[in-house]
Amino acid sequence: MATFHMVFDLNEFVGIDIDYLTGFWYWEGKASALTFIFLAGVRSGFGKNTVKRGIKILLYVAQLILLPISLIMYEGSEECKLRRR
Repeated sequence: MATFHMVFDLNEFVGIDIDYLTGFWYWEGKASALTFIFLAGVRSGFGKNTVKRGIKILLYVAQLILLPISLIMYEGSEECKLRRR
């Protein structure tokens, strides 16, 4: 995975012409990603309270998504406009 990211960075940031979207580098990147996801999934079953930890992460992500949306919606609402007067 680190090798694939190095190739990506060399192409995108340094400007070296390496085609990572086809051929060997494409499949190396896919294999690395699938291996990482598989190992992370297997490893998650070794710990204690995996369901509790998963629920905490889900709630945290929901807060990160919903809080900015609710603030944006409130700023555009009529109630907010009335309070500003």
